[in-house]
Parts: sequence; C-alpha cells; structure tokens
Amino acid sequence: MKELGLDHVAGSRIGEGSNCGISGGERRRVSIGVDLVHDPAVVLIDEPTSGLDSASALHVVSLLKSMALNQGKTIVFTIHQPGFRILELFDRVVLLSNGFVLHNGSIATS
Repeated sequence: MKELGLDHVAGSRIGEGSNCGISGGERRRVSIGVDLVHDPAVVLIDEPTSGLDSASALHVVSLLKSMALNQGKTIVFTIHQPGFRILELFDRVVLLSNGFVLHNGSIATS
C-alpha cells in the first residue's frame, strides 16, 4: 500500500456514492494493487494511469518499471497519450492504429 501511495487510506471504505471513502485516483491505485498482490510474473493492466493526476500517473508507471527491473516481471499495459516523462520510462513500445502495428521497438528508434 505504501508503494502505491495508499497507506493514508488503509482503514477507509471502498464503495460507491455516500459509502465512498477514497478518491477515484486512490480507487484506481487500489485496483492496481489488487492485481499485484498475487505477485504474478506477467502483469497485464489496461490503462493504469486512467483517472490519476500527472504526478500519481508518473509514480505508478515508475513503480511498474521498478518491478520489471528489480523483480524480473514482464509488465504490459495499454495507455493513451502518455506524457514524455512517462513515455521515456518504457523499454519497448508497440504503437497500433486501426489494428496495424505502426511501430514496435524502443522510443529511440521511432
């Protein structure tokens, strides 16, 4: 929880409407944490930065990058319009358009 910046909401309820004790961004980070708690070798995440502010998005992608490097995990995720600071963290990018691969490789070879 600490790595995802959620230690301050450890005792909060997660719900809808009047039962909601955390923000949308915190809810997204909890969802990512649930995926990671089982310690999978391969992590597939759809839009891990969706609903996060730019600082939180950078933090989450940096955490995923760290897991890939330090724990030998393969991290695959979809992302729309990443900022440059996030984009430069990627080892490999597959850029798709209408089902066709436009680029497959590092950012440096783009």
